[in-house]
Order: sequence, then structure tokens, then C-alpha cells
Amino acid sequence: VPPPVSFALLGALLGLGLFWLGSQGTAYEKTRVFFLDESWAGKKVVVQTRVGWAKASGNTILLGLNDGKEFAAVKFRPSDLEIALLRPGRFVKVFGRVQDYQGEPEIVIDRVEGIG
Repeated sequence: VPPPVSFALLGALLGLGLFWLGSQGTAYEKTRVFFLDESWAGKKVVVQTRVGWAKASGNTILLGLNDGKEFAAVKFRPSDLEIALLRPGRFVKVFGRVQDYQGEPEIVIDRVEGIG
């Protein structure tokens, strides 16, 4: 009968392997708004960009992100900090997933960070 330490080590290695496997596909790919189009649908991206315009609607903010090309984005249930960051003219780092909405690509924002 193997000692209990072997089972603990095996369990730890199995847990690490499952964690690693689960974390694959959750990484954000760094790019620019300029390069985004419908071919990015389903991918997680991070972009550093300027907020061109923003419109609050209920518990949602609709945005136009711009770094030479405008790209639509949406943030559901923004925090007070995110509301403050997502103002026209602000430079932000946006983490989100590109999806198709009514035939047009947009970023569904997961997280926002201020730049500068």
C-alpha cells in the first residue's frame, strides 16, 4: 500500500494540471482597435484606446473606442470606477470579448483600467 503522501502529491499534480487546462483560452490577446473586425468574433482581447463617445442606458454603457478607427463596445453593470473611466476623451485599457451584435462586431467589456 503506497504511503498517503503519494496520494496527496498525485492529487496536487492533478489539480495543477486541471487548473492549467482550464486557464487555457482565458488569456486576452493584445491588439489595437484599428485591427479589430468580424474575424475576431469569439476572441478575448485587450486594447489600449481612447473613448470617443459614451452613452449610458440603464445599467449599460455603450461606447465608441477610437485609435484611428472607431469600434463599438458595451459594458454591462459598470462599477462607479468604470463609469468614471469610460468618459469621452479618456485613455483606457479595455479587456473583453469580441462578439457579433446585429451583424456588427463589438467588444463586450469584462474590465477597464485607466491609463495615465
